[in-house]
Amino acid sequence: MVVFTSNLHETKISSYISSAGTSFVAVAHRSSLPDGQIIKIVSPETNEELKDGDIGEIWVSGPSVTRGYYRKAALTKEVFNAKIIDSTTRTFLRTGDLGFFEDDYLYICGRHKDLIIINGENFYPQDIESTAQNASEGVRPGCVAAFSRHDHGDDGNVELVFEVRKSHYENADETIDQIRKKVIDNNGIALSRIVAIKERTILKTTSGKIQRRANRDALHTNQLKIVQDSKAQHITTNKCRIIDADKVNCHNNDDAFDKIMYSFFGKTFDSDLNWDELGMVSMMSIEVRDAINDRFHIVLDPNCFDTYPTPIMLKNFVLGNEGVPLQTHLPALKMIGSGTTLPWWLFGCIQGLCSILLILVFSFSIVPAYFIGKRMMDSNTYSTTPVLGGAVNLTWVWFPAIIPTWMMSLSASVLVLKWTIIGKYKANEVSVLSLPYLQWWFVDRCVEVWEFWVGRYILNTPLINLFYFLMGAKIDWTTSVDSFIREFDLVKVHENSSIEHSINCRMFGEWNETAHPTLRFRPIVIGCKCTVKGMVSLGAAVEDGSTISKLSAVPEGAIVPELSEISGSPGFVTAKLKLNGVKRNSVSQIMEGGLKLLWLVFELYLFFGAVFLGQYLWVSRLPQSWRYAPVLQWYLLILWFNFISIFTSIIIKWILIGKRRPGPVKETVYRKVADWAADWHYQKSLGLLVDLTRHIRLWNIVLMMHGMDIDFQSTINPYIWLPSKVDLVKQRKSFMNVASFDTKKGNKYHLLHIEESSIGACVHLEPTVSPLCISRTVVPPYAYVKTSIEKETKDPRTPKTSFACLIWQEVIMSLRYTIYLVLIFGTLLPSYELWMYGFGKPSSIWAAVPALASSLILHTFVFMILLAVSERLMLPNSSELSKHPANAYALYNNMAWNFQAYSLQRFVSGSPLCNLIVMVLGGQLESHTILFGRIYEFSKFSAAARTIADSCHTTSHYVVFNEVTIGHCRVSGVLHNFTYVSNATLTSTMSGPMRAYIGDTKYQDSTDEGQSLELDYDINLNMGIDQREPQDLNDIENGCTDDNKDGDDDFEDDVMISTNLA
Repeated sequence: MVVFTSNLHETKISSYISSAGTSFVAVAHRSSLPDGQIIKIVSPETNEELKDGDIGEIWVSGPSVTRGYYRKAALTKEVFNAKIIDSTTRTFLRTGDLGFFEDDYLYICGRHKDLIIINGENFYPQDIESTAQNASEGVRPGCVAAFSRHDHGDDGNVELVFEVRKSHYENADETIDQIRKKVIDNNGIALSRIVAIKERTILKTTSGKIQRRANRDALHTNQLKIVQDSKAQHITTNKCRIIDADKVNCHNNDDAFDKIMYSFFGKTFDSDLNWDELGMVSMMSIEVRDAINDRFHIVLDPNCFDTYPTPIMLKNFVLGNEGVPLQTHLPALKMIGSGTTLPWWLFGCIQGLCSILLILVFSFSIVPAYFIGKRMMDSNTYSTTPVLGGAVNLTWVWFPAIIPTWMMSLSASVLVLKWTIIGKYKANEVSVLSLPYLQWWFVDRCVEVWEFWVGRYILNTPLINLFYFLMGAKIDWTTSVDSFIREFDLVKVHENSSIEHSINCRMFGEWNETAHPTLRFRPIVIGCKCTVKGMVSLGAAVEDGSTISKLSAVPEGAIVPELSEISGSPGFVTAKLKLNGVKRNSVSQIMEGGLKLLWLVFELYLFFGAVFLGQYLWVSRLPQSWRYAPVLQWYLLILWFNFISIFTSIIIKWILIGKRRPGPVKETVYRKVADWAADWHYQKSLGLLVDLTRHIRLWNIVLMMHGMDIDFQSTINPYIWLPSKVDLVKQRKSFMNVASFDTKKGNKYHLLHIEESSIGACVHLEPTVSPLCISRTVVPPYAYVKTSIEKETKDPRTPKTSFACLIWQEVIMSLRYTIYLVLIFGTLLPSYELWMYGFGKPSSIWAAVPALASSLILHTFVFMILLAVSERLMLPNSSELSKHPANAYALYNNMAWNFQAYSLQRFVSGSPLCNLIVMVLGGQLESHTILFGRIYEFSKFSAAARTIADSCHTTSHYVVFNEVTIGHCRVSGVLHNFTYVSNATLTSTMSGPMRAYIGDTKYQDSTDEGQSLELDYDINLNMGIDQREPQDLNDIENGCTDDNKDGDDDFEDDVMISTNLA
């Protein structure tokens, strides 16, 4: 904005003091405005007029304001035709400048787009730039640019670019340290990145103003002439990040801690200052904690910076509490298949044929159940009952036979395929794109399909042990198997152990231009009385009585000593355990297994009883003559069963468990079976309804009825709150989605209280005291919380939505989900048409198998189109990070999950067909990419050539409270099992396993093999930089400000409005 202050007869200074300690000079007075000229201070977020003293966006209306942009109606409406809420029809120009009125004087603070927000506090870039300019003689005056890492600027990551004098090139690192310290002292900000560039290379406008956004974009696309970059000092992790036998036992000296501190706070930092005085912000605290966890054998609590308020205190704790690294033994493996490697195109064609074969096998397993039901129907094994003035065929009599038939048929198919195609898994190394790899891939796809459709229903029962025994695993019958196992012949588990985390005996090797990828197989041995809650890598041996903690990963080939507790990734020994002298009684184990089998039979009849009730009560009221009446009937019956299961789950919980209270507990067969039965019914019977509607607050009410102390304002994932635990949980105004928790430690139940907090992805809460309180805090992803975290003040992002507004949001969400359920029904109709009329309702198995396979393929195709259209409508097109209310994003999240769960995508994972699906949905994949696992926001996902994502989770969003931030996810290299990538850029050759990469951060390997991996804070959006400079006022009418809304640095240079304020 251009203003003229010549008619101001005094220099008026504001009482408002900026973060740099400077005041503002008045530029105008209300009485001096020309006739018809109006200036308002308005909230840029809510469009509400602000009172004097409040800082907001300056809006101008009057005869001097031009009409708008030439032939840009949408942009003109947004910028030139803005309206204040609850005011007249007068329109205003949004100048983009921030300012305020004080005693009728107008003060300008800066640009709205340049505003930096840290923990809810506003900082102006010119204040930071002024501090940096005066920090050292090596900084050229007027050549400094400070900006947030991305547009929203509220994650605490502030970057600074400055021109360094030629005479200071060699000492640029010292200049950077001086700037860092001065900004911390004057502004209270710890800069996340400081970059010194050559003289006369910083980007400016023609009028000499710093282009902050253009400089940020140039920095992120490597277009600046850099002399020194502070990112090179950020040593945040080492090669131990990848579980590699040769690098697991890295030695760290006492100086390592100081080097980490130097990288964040400069070499002159004072270790006796507290973290706030050093300028620590929330996002930086996560990075510092992760850097320490990676460098040392320790797992720090999320509240470690409160418990140890200074660096020296935290250093003493870390150095005095390091764990013991694990020894490893990795025998050489025999390479097979290296001589039979196929061309990529040929291998992809064979995988496509194998995928079709797998679909036919799946269809074949359904056909026997179909024909049994058909034969029973033809034999009149149903009754016709008068109901509601009509008659209905009650087909429930034959139901109990078809589901077990189908499950046994699919299980038998998988067994036959495994022993026919592979035989026994052996310890060796297989070349990817070879025939042995293809054999593994095909059987692995079969097993994953079985796990979803059959395996999850029989976990922690004798049936899962029996199946794995038949598949070749050596698992003692007394072992509790509550998770899945692959590469069965390589797994050996001794008696009385508990498997609560999946076991895979494989790992991909590096893939680059010179090295062809391989897949390694090694055996895994679990000893007696072991508890496996974390990941055990291939080749590992866990000796008797040991515990693998949640979120930990035992490295490849590691030997876990007996009676050891393992934490961290890569894992290390944190404690020695006492020998558990309690031996499980064989009779009690037989009773427990038998009761669980009886419960499965009960659940089978409970399901069919609910279906029978639906048929009796309302099926006759459906339009029987409609073409799609049979599809509608069964679709509604399944939803009906899920709805009825809400009430049966509540009844089962209160009958079997009652009200659970904290305190000592005695384990009995009844208590174990009762907890398992209540949890099984809740998860399995309500599973489909949860999958379809998990983000609606109806589930808060359902959990209240189960006994959970939860309010209506909290946001939850209902799947994680089990009936056996909910009585011990209290949640208020909090967000908790993909996380896990325990309420039992040892022989005691503990309370868990979560208030006004946001729990990140894959966090695990495990109380060691009662209650474990999480209050007014944001817990970062993949954190292991054992002690209470209580803050005195609320996080500024805590929602402040009124109850009435919540009710309205839920009404809107309910309408959205209703439409979604109708659309899901619509995806079934083309497949039904194909089955009934394309194949003429086949009556022989030779016709039924291809008919069913074709129908399943068609359903996946239709569902894919629905998801692609929804993604275009629901996700932003911008390449920048953008924030959205969780409610607006929730429906898409549901749809993406359901597509990957209930379509045929899991049949083709790891093949070019999977890549094709990802690209159709908007993903950007380079050649030779192998993808397993889940992907969200396909259009925001990209993978480099020679990328392997093995059983990992990649998404382009992250959530804090009820705000979703959507950006981009870029991966490359090998992502090992249980790697979690959220809105990040990975350029490492290998990542994970069991690691989280969160936020707009690039993780890449160091070029020096002796150095550690480092974090590159470049969001790397590859955005073009508009170098055009508007010349004069006519630029508006000529349309030269096309990219204004997308990031031109100074709006006043584009608009150049002379308002004659004086």
